[in-house]
Amino acid sequence: MEFLIDLFLQLLNLGLVLGAEIGVLLLLRPLLCRICTPQQRVVLWAVVWLSAYLPWAYDLANQLNLLPVTLRTLLVTRTSDFGSYAGELPAILPGRYQSPGLYHLALPGGKLADVSLSDGVMTALTVLWAAVALGLAWWCARRSERLERKAYEGRLLSREDPLRRGIPELERETTMIRVCKDLPTSFVLWGGTARETGASYGIYVQEELSPERMRLVLLHEAQHIRLRHCWCKLYLSGVLLYWYNPLMWLGYRCFCRDLELACDRAVLERLDGDERREYARMLVELGSGRLLWDVPTAFGECDIARRVRAIAAWKSSRQNRNRQAAAWAVCLLLGLFLAGGPHDLCRAQDILLAYQREDGGTEAFVQAVERCVEETGATLEAEEIWCASRWLEGRLPWTGQKEEYLLVQGADGSWYAVGLAWDAKRVSFRGSDPQRLAEVPDLAGCTRLV
Repeated sequence: MEFLIDLFLQLLNLGLVLGAEIGVLLLLRPLLCRICTPQQRVVLWAVVWLSAYLPWAYDLANQLNLLPVTLRTLLVTRTSDFGSYAGELPAILPGRYQSPGLYHLALPGGKLADVSLSDGVMTALTVLWAAVALGLAWWCARRSERLERKAYEGRLLSREDPLRRGIPELERETTMIRVCKDLPTSFVLWGGTARETGASYGIYVQEELSPERMRLVLLHEAQHIRLRHCWCKLYLSGVLLYWYNPLMWLGYRCFCRDLELACDRAVLERLDGDERREYARMLVELGSGRLLWDVPTAFGECDIARRVRAIAAWKSSRQNRNRQAAAWAVCLLLGLFLAGGPHDLCRAQDILLAYQREDGGTEAFVQAVERCVEETGATLEAEEIWCASRWLEGRLPWTGQKEEYLLVQGADGSWYAVGLAWDAKRVSFRGSDPQRLAEVPDLAGCTRLV
């Protein structure tokens, strides 16, 4: 249960930060829809969403802290090490739960707020989170299984069928096509029952379509395969872990819309004028007007009116090379602003609270600091202990890392600086590189602990 509580806290922290990033994308969406293509927005969604349930991706993104200010540097004032495989994760809420007592909320701007946690509260919240997430996963899996089982009853389209000709993604042996009765919409799946035929992708189309329209639908689904939309939407299904955050669901909804708009644009590039008009008419007639959450990509699944308007305003991307390059530059800068962030940030106030939750209290913390200073050969009786910070230069001029350290004054008036390092799980203080200072340090902006 201890591991689940820690996992719950880590995902809760990730959900808060990721929710803020998605909120920025939603606020900027009107502008992004004007200057970026749908596929560029898909890439931006995928990059930002990568850390949603892959904790190591957050640590990787921290290395992209190439801008003077990023969203994460504004929001995150503390990180927590969730095992060597995960790296440093944001810890706005407590990053670890050790025992009942006081903890700190690390708020933007560096402020800390006290919150009292207990075993009963943490266990109840963790069980609720896990139960809802598993319930949603089971519900989606069952619906997807029923839909795919129904689609599997359809007629298998041969490799030599004329409908496949001229569409490279469909001429390969990695794609299976079935023509099915009574499907709510045509769609494509990665894996599943398609693997039984040796294929990687399965496309399921409605039998009621005419051959001309069926080919247009197949061309649409083939673009989903070419643009790797199945993979993107598969890992974005991690939204189930963050069911409590409405911004995540709203972001997922906008991402699905961009998938279809990107696919429509890719199809239009391959059609002439009459075929584009037929494609738009088919969208209006076949669009179900509802979102299928069960399948990675579905034809006409949502926002038909918006998609038809986009088709009417479509212009070939070959005519806008410079604009596309500028839009990619905007995506890159925005991605760095959202993804780049701080790492290795700890708060000495958390150490003091951790010791206070143990039997030793504040005295045990003071003794640990004194033992660290004794490595310099000095015998110290600590009178005051302050928490300070400084920015270390990074490998590039505009990058850096915030380092927390302690300033310790002895009874004889001497001052020492101790690098701050500690294991939040075992509540053990490990000072590093203790040094005696030649003069009294400037305590402006520092926080007194003892």
